[in-house]
Amino acid sequence: MLYSKPMKTVFVVMDCETTKRNGLVFDFGWTSFDRAGKVYGEGSFIAKDVLALDNPFYKSKIARYWDMAYNREIVPATFADIRERFNNHLKEIRDGRNKPILCAYNAAFDTRVLAETSWKMLERRFLDERAHMLDIWDAWASSCPRRYTAEISPSGNVRTTAESVFRYETGQPGFEEAHIAFPDTQIERIILEKVLRRKKRLPIVDNPKDFHARPWKKVQERVKRKDAPKELFPA
Repeated sequence: MLYSKPMKTVFVVMDCETTKRNGLVFDFGWTSFDRAGKVYGEGSFIAKDVLALDNPFYKSKIARYWDMAYNREIVPATFADIRERFNNHLKEIRDGRNKPILCAYNAAFDTRVLAETSWKMLERRFLDERAHMLDIWDAWASSCPRRYTAEISPSGNVRTTAESVFRYETGQPGFEEAHIAFPDTQIERIILEKVLRRKKRLPIVDNPKDFHARPWKKVQERVKRKDAPKELFPA
């Protein structure tokens, strides 16, 4: 009797960097892996045609991109080519009888700007097929350690940026996020792996409209305790 291979969930962690005025995606990267740590593929691309329209939000980092391209750490391509390569990657995962889940830290932002850039540049949807999605920010916020500590924002809340969370989870208080897509997927992958080890239910959605609007609020409640300074949790 033949048995089919059990379907595995493949987490496709993606990240975007956008232009300053138009908010278009010029830098897109991804890292795909399963719960066992097997890597299914990676990508790091810079969109030449998008950069012809506008400057990066972090313009001071443009020289870093030149170095990355020279060292073949990022591939210059058109946005159409980047879109095709990403969709082919998802197809390869599905053809291997596995289930891709698109993940990002603050996934509402990434899914929105990818959709808007694809429509602006190509007048077509970014994805060829619908996919399940996961906001790593929300997943982490739902199960974050109650002893979590980080810098306090001007509004009096504990910061929950990917940089702050990575600092806490890895014990690296001086860590600074690169704000370059592919390197940022590596820190987001580590955060997601921390979440997966907690074996809690993941907030997976089928539509970006279903992402939780304010994951940071969950964290404020989870870390609230009697010994916390009063200014941390204003009335």
